[in-house]
Amino acid sequence: MPNYEQCEAPNNTSSIVNTAAELASRQLGIAKPEVRFFRESRDGYIKKDCPIYGYAYAKTIFIRENLGYDQVVRTTFHECAHLAYPEVSESLDEKRAELFSKEFWPHSETGRSFSTIIQELERRAKIQREEERMDFSIPEIRKLGDAALDIMEAQGDVAQSPPEQRAAAEARLTNLRQQYARFLNGRKPPASYQLTPEQQQRCRQMATRRGELAAFSNGGYERR
Repeated sequence: MPNYEQCEAPNNTSSIVNTAAELASRQLGIAKPEVRFFRESRDGYIKKDCPIYGYAYAKTIFIRENLGYDQVVRTTFHECAHLAYPEVSESLDEKRAELFSKEFWPHSETGRSFSTIIQELERRAKIQREEERMDFSIPEIRKLGDAALDIMEAQGDVAQSPPEQRAAAEARLTNLRQQYARFLNGRKPPASYQLTPEQQQRCRQMATRRGELAAFSNGGYERR
């Protein structure tokens, strides 16, 4: 049964944890938690049944010192999820937190440098802030991407359809554009946004057939 005690923030780790905690808390819709650190100590007053990387309590996350940087980020996401989700059972709570941490930080590499990790976190935080400044929620952005891809695909169908099928293809395109307009509801569509992996795959398939409809780069979509 290991014992632990609180300690000062390790070098570099504090900035990684705070950046990751801000990113995770904004994604989860909670206030950024307070961050503290702990270490293993034979005489420590924090007693656990098994070795741990972190724990959450009373709007505070506790992260173990001397973890690899990727593990620090994943543990931070994991503990933030515990603060966001209502407690159900220990096993379910752990599964939900683990799913969240793996989804938003799938990296499992060891030995990556501080600069590599902090740059990745800052890049993702920038994308998140840009999405939040839009008139759309993140789920709406995903739906908007699907709708835009539907229209692009229909445009290609109109261009490639034989004369006897042209009217039906044009009617489908008109209907999709009307649905898109209703979804916008007077809001200006974002000039760019991040595509999901499924949308990126769909883009690649469309680009194989016709590459002139849109420009895709770095997993994003840009209107022309």
